[in-house]
Amino acid sequence: MLKYTWDNGCVTFTGEWTSWLMAENIPTKVMHDDTWIHHLYSHPDESNPDANHIHIKFKQDGSLKHSFVLCSVKVDGMREVNRRELIDSINRATGLDISYR
Repeated sequence: MLKYTWDNGCVTFTGEWTSWLMAENIPTKVMHDDTWIHHLYSHPDESNPDANHIHIKFKQDGSLKHSFVLCSVKVDGMREVNRRELIDSINRATGLDISYR
């Protein structure tokens, strides 16, 4: 099992998530599964980021990040304004044009 030291100083092992931390004022959780680097992102005002977040993963070779995948959008009771802003952020970052409902 490999050990990972993240930019924020957290240390995890393969398959182990960090706790929720603020990264550039965004609640973020990270994990490396030995192939992909996984990130969970939530809205800065979200009181329950485990229930309300997006999950992306990507591969990294040296300093090159590639093969980005949007894995899921988990929304469970998120305040309407947070949900709309989260979907808008996903659309800006990915170009997926997910509709808001």
